[in-house]
Amino acid sequence: ECENYAALHKGDILERMLIQKIKHLQEFAGEKVSYYLVFAFLLGLATFFMELSFVYILQGFLISMNIMDAAISKLPEWWPTGSVNNAIILTIFGFFKFVSNFLLTFIQGCIPKVFERNQRAKIIGFSLFHPDKITLDDATAAFSDLCINSARVLNNLTTFISHSILGFCLFLFGLNMAPKEMILGISLTFILALPLSLLNKKIKSSGEGIVQEWKSVLSTFINGIRHNFILRIYGLVEEQVKASKETLNSYNTHFYTVVGITCFKNNAPIFIGIFVISIIMITSQKYIGTEGTVLLGFLYIFMRMVLSISQCITAATQARSNFPAMKTLYQWHLKFSAHITKAILNKEPVKKENWIEPTEISINDLNFTYDKKEGQLFKNFDLELQTGDLVVISGESGTGKSTLLNLILGLVKPDSGKISINKKDAESARDNIFPHVGYVGPKPYLITGTLDQNLKYGHPDPSSITSQQIENALKLSLSDEFVAKLPEGLGTLFTEALPLSTGQLQRLSIARAILRSPKLLILDEFTANLDDGTIEKIVENFKTLFPKIITLLVTHNPKLMEIGNKRLKLGGLS
Repeated sequence: ECENYAALHKGDILERMLIQKIKHLQEFAGEKVSYYLVFAFLLGLATFFMELSFVYILQGFLISMNIMDAAISKLPEWWPTGSVNNAIILTIFGFFKFVSNFLLTFIQGCIPKVFERNQRAKIIGFSLFHPDKITLDDATAAFSDLCINSARVLNNLTTFISHSILGFCLFLFGLNMAPKEMILGISLTFILALPLSLLNKKIKSSGEGIVQEWKSVLSTFINGIRHNFILRIYGLVEEQVKASKETLNSYNTHFYTVVGITCFKNNAPIFIGIFVISIIMITSQKYIGTEGTVLLGFLYIFMRMVLSISQCITAATQARSNFPAMKTLYQWHLKFSAHITKAILNKEPVKKENWIEPTEISINDLNFTYDKKEGQLFKNFDLELQTGDLVVISGESGTGKSTLLNLILGLVKPDSGKISINKKDAESARDNIFPHVGYVGPKPYLITGTLDQNLKYGHPDPSSITSQQIENALKLSLSDEFVAKLPEGLGTLFTEALPLSTGQLQRLSIARAILRSPKLLILDEFTANLDDGTIEKIVENFKTLFPKIITLLVTHNPKLMEIGNKRLKLGGLS
């Protein structure tokens, strides 16, 4: 009894694991893709019945044209004999064949795009919601090559499903029609095609090489653009270009290997099928003695079966070469999908009546470790801020300045301790607080659009902004003069060709933050692209704003250290 119970228990565990695996695969592929694959299965069955009917339709047509004797045909008695009727039947068959092929081609075209869209939406969602958990190189590789090659696998799977169903049904029908010939044909086909399976290992290794080399190409390319300035100064541009070419050559080597082997595997079954049919015809005539009409129908069925097998092998070979990409993307999905829920992606904006104006920030006994190897960033850390406080945060790189901002805004969870804004938990209240938060970073962030659209970008209620508010924000940020000189003013379309300096773009970012009328203003190295004179004037303009808000100022600029009523350096408050 114990053994039986253990066996049943093990069976239940395996069943649950299988169900869970299927569920993960469905979530990975997407609901619509699953429906398309089921439809491909049904199309395979429909194609079989059409191929079966063609055997009879062709006999009827040949009889009506006096090419074949009706006495030796296998048509039922009710089958029409007139040439017009048979021509109509053949035309109807052609129409349904067209519809079947159209639907299969349509599905094969839709599945990759639907899958790519789903995966890219997940990648964008995760990368933007959790930028600290993935590198730019990995996100870019997943978004481009991994998505495209994984979609090709699903395209191949669609072909494999429809043609495997068709081939299997044709095999059963052919086995019933001429069992000896079918057994002989399948046996010869299997023996002759067996050596082709030895090429699978090479396809797999080359497919993995394609994924790795492409990731390396992307990494080299992105880093080359990102750090182009230092590469040019150090004279390393040529070396970087050379390294990229070598990586691309390696990528091409793997690619050509896969293409060559795939083409060979795809076309070999057709030659094998024709050779086997020749053997079957000779063997059937000399030793088996199958009736000519039956043999003719069988040869058509067998040839269509071989073509279906060829299509299956082609699909499987191509899928194998791209499977490493899908495996990598699936592992990416399993690792990160839990962080992106439908609730997050479909979240409605917070209603205005639920907005919270931050007037008090409290941090009690905060402990946080970003990387255990690097040690604790914050240990038993306390901080109290109220409206009118301006805390200057400074410290060397890696001491937790950006992390502290993320903790305060509830974007990162502390290991222990409590962070509250207006006595509400920072994480649970963050969406209600964000409409009253203004941010200026070290690099200006502008979108493709007019300057007016850029100033209103991200504003919780852009329709409420008045021209007076825009004018005031431009004055405080010292942007009013150069904006007035532009041909279209605020209607000027922002592009990289627009003759504005980085400092001017930075001032527009400052104006955008002011326009939000923030109650919590975050200035993160906001003077990085500004000269001392401009900094001094902007700080002077801000003196009317600081007493009404809470300001977090991250800076290394010694002149800005003195403007705060609180200073925070390397975890110590002064």
